[in-house]
Amino acid sequence: MSRRVVSIQIVLPLIILLTACDPGSDASDSGPRWEAAIDTVADTVIVRTVSGQVWESDRKLVSEVSIGVLDGDPEYQFGNVRAFDVDDAGRMFVYDAHVPVIRVYAPEGTWIRDIGREGEGPGEYKQPDSGLAILPDGRVAIRDPGNGRITFYSPGGEYEGFYRIAGSFNTSNAMIADTSGTLATPIVANLGTSVFEWKSGHARYYLDGTVDTVMTPDLGYEEAQISAEREGSMSVNSVPFSPGQVSAWSPFGYYIVGVNEDYSFDILRPEGVLRISKQYEPVPVDHGESAAERKAATDNFRQSYPGWKWNGPPIPAVKPAYSQYYP
Repeated sequence: MSRRVVSIQIVLPLIILLTACDPGSDASDSGPRWEAAIDTVADTVIVRTVSGQVWESDRKLVSEVSIGVLDGDPEYQFGNVRAFDVDDAGRMFVYDAHVPVIRVYAPEGTWIRDIGREGEGPGEYKQPDSGLAILPDGRVAIRDPGNGRITFYSPGGEYEGFYRIAGSFNTSNAMIADTSGTLATPIVANLGTSVFEWKSGHARYYLDGTVDTVMTPDLGYEEAQISAEREGSMSVNSVPFSPGQVSAWSPFGYYIVGVNEDYSFDILRPEGVLRISKQYEPVPVDHGESAAERKAATDNFRQSYPGWKWNGPPIPAVKPAYSQYYP
């Protein structure tokens, strides 16, 4: 095993479409230094933060663009936004399931056009979910389980064909367009089995029309759950604030996985695993948060299972180290 300690002066520009850092603060002013110990074990590189951080503690986000009105032109009224993406020119693509419609906005927030419409014909969509992605060539892809397909449009909004998908799986998880133009969309490989036995993964749709499947790595962590069951129906939810496996598909074509019980996760690069970790101070779950989350979970189950009572372990006293990855 080899080890080295690095100290890096980092100045990171932050560009966020809808929010940006306060211009009154500059990361170079105080020169935050990040120090890490780097170990190599077999094919895994482990980067562990020793001290410092990239961001200053007084960083804040300020609004840059705001779109939406209560009254006014329908192009600026939103009812149920399920998907959102931004192209290289800064144009925003919003799928509003309430209409339903895909709307396109200029970087400053001005409505440009709508793409597609509700229906079952070419270029139409029946019941899209949260799968909206902009490919590297500027084409727009919308995942539409209602019609059992992923539909493509040109950067200008013209219909350009489709890929066939299973129409029985509707998900709030994103569809990812990687840097090569391959689309990766979440799947359950064994639909029809008990929800407790589901195996997740991604179907990858390549530019040449071929398709393959890659399964999400299973780290074997048993997450605390609450459940309800009756004849012909079953529901399972995580216990609020309980740790569990977190995974994401990177636009560079690999998984990022970890268990958020600790501040550690693995980037599963083809050339070898990169593990990121650091010490952290757990954030307590206060009594009000715990009570509110328990009530919300109970009310949610009782909508479909009247009289349901809590059947899982208690809500933890501390929150997980993190909740999501944003590759």
